[in-house]
Amino acid sequence: MAIAVLIFALWIIYSKNIPSKERDWFILCGADCWFLLHILLLQKLGISTHIYLVDEIEASAKHHQPKWVRFWIKPTLALVLKNSAAVFAISEGFVDYLKSEFQCKAQWLPLPSQNAPVAPVILPSGNKSTRNIVFIGGLNYLYLSALKDLYEEICEFNANSNGMPPWILEVLSYCPPESLFSLLPDKKHLVFHKNLPTQERILRMSQASACFLPYSFSESERALVTTSFSCKILEYFTSASPILVYGPNYASIPRYFIKENLPVCTTSRNELRQALHQLDSIRSSDYLAKYYSAWRKHFSPEAFKNNVFSI
Repeated sequence: MAIAVLIFALWIIYSKNIPSKERDWFILCGADCWFLLHILLLQKLGISTHIYLVDEIEASAKHHQPKWVRFWIKPTLALVLKNSAAVFAISEGFVDYLKSEFQCKAQWLPLPSQNAPVAPVILPSGNKSTRNIVFIGGLNYLYLSALKDLYEEICEFNANSNGMPPWILEVLSYCPPESLFSLLPDKKHLVFHKNLPTQERILRMSQASACFLPYSFSESERALVTTSFSCKILEYFTSASPILVYGPNYASIPRYFIKENLPVCTTSRNELRQALHQLDSIRSSDYLAKYYSAWRKHFSPEAFKNNVFSI
């Protein structure tokens, strides 16, 4: 990574044909701590930078970087924030974090999506013998414990269903399944698919009784779940299926769902258990109108443009 920074430095300093040197730069900044050095270099050259933070870099680095790297992240980030013309953050929790840790006044900038939550073009499956809850994405420390909780509640529900259609946890991931399988008592109520084509993934989400959006309750991951804002919400909105959120009330998406009064938000194991008994009624409610209103207000391209140009 240090070599990449050096190459970028040589290119930006010696290039004679970069018309954007005279313009403001809007920079998306993820979890790569080395990217901070790229931004710092641009600032040292007098380029006006507007940065959009989508990951809390320090918290992410503790899983991926050695101590000597983690040592310089915070002071470097502080300098980048100080030198930025504007700072945007992906969640309201991230805005609060930047104010608390760096005395930085950031603005919440929700992720944009062109696809509004509207009635699905794909009709729900006619197969009522099971009811599926779909999870998409990676199998990592932010999601595994919550997936385990949901599966255990599904097992308990199905064992005492009194003739009601059983629940199935359907996982659509790009990761090997072993990290999840090792946590579960069995796989009787689990369907796992790896690297499905996009259209089939959309079909399965649209036909699901709900889409699952979890966050870790672990105190060690508090900074990450407070600041991160899962892109899953936009894919789930597009599917037009109800979203089952599960995580602590300080996590960014539970906090957002509570603030906007969006269904279905659960912040404890007991609430998750109750939700399995209530999800069927959500499909016949006005949940989709609420999702559409939230999308238009915060996640539509128009909302994104208004937020950026308000600074």
